[in-house]
Amino acid sequence: MGHIVLGFDGSAAADSALDWVAERVSARPAGVVLVVVANMFHAERPVLERFAQEASERLRARVPDAAVDIDIVDGRMPGTLSRSAEGAELLVVGMHTNARARSMFAGAIPLRLTALSAVPVVLVPAGWAPRDAPVTVGLAADGSSAAALRFAAVEALAQAQPLRIVHSWLMTSPLPSAPAGGGSAAREAHDVHRAIVDGAVAALTHEHPGLVAEAALVRDNPAAALTSQASRSSLVVIGTHRRGLLTGWLLGSVAWDLVGELDDPICVVPPPLSSAGSTTRIRPGVRRRVDR
Repeated sequence: MGHIVLGFDGSAAADSALDWVAERVSARPAGVVLVVVANMFHAERPVLERFAQEASERLRARVPDAAVDIDIVDGRMPGTLSRSAEGAELLVVGMHTNARARSMFAGAIPLRLTALSAVPVVLVPAGWAPRDAPVTVGLAADGSSAAALRFAAVEALAQAQPLRIVHSWLMTSPLPSAPAGGGSAAREAHDVHRAIVDGAVAALTHEHPGLVAEAALVRDNPAAALTSQASRSSLVVIGTHRRGLLTGWLLGSVAWDLVGELDDPICVVPPPLSSAGSTTRIRPGVRRRVDR
């Protein structure tokens, strides 16, 4: 049985992340490691230990059979948390939809964490509540979505929900003075992108018998297309290049809007590493270590 790492800072967003982990573990058993990243010179370490212990007790109350460990790590965000999750199935943290909110996961931290992590990262918005709705995944045309598609298919099957595959395309509309045939070029581009998304649906339903998948082809930029579909989702899954989210298929300020404004959990799935990483062994109890 694998384990999930829950990054916890005592904020309302972290409480929502804890709720999300409890829901998932109750349906699909896994161990949980509750990680608190602390400054090694933090004068209030007992406070951190206390709220970590309280959080673990809440989690155990929700899922009595779950194995829950606490790991208080001296280091800096987001690198320390990313390294703490090596070998995990998932890394889960809370996120604030209000950009002005303050916690160690506020602002740029969620995006930086997704760029560093070798495992899928789930960003759970503050105030999250379970939703009976499809899993939505973004499909890029450059191959960077392959791992995200597989992850989303497994999630949809486990939740007994349909999988919605969103693919976008853009083509500058011909000017009124443009020669005839511009419409034909647009239709050809549409058909090419339709074939991409239909091919993804066919491949995933063949690979995962019982999966119900639907295609959404949207003429818009990728983030806007995904946002238009994500409001009716239980989970939004996106892929990323190893270079990081902001240089992937979601670009610039649009990525910030996607991460900061959606009410749905977002899972960012990295491509597989060229070589397998070491598996972290989990031992009971409270662990303290220094990550330099």
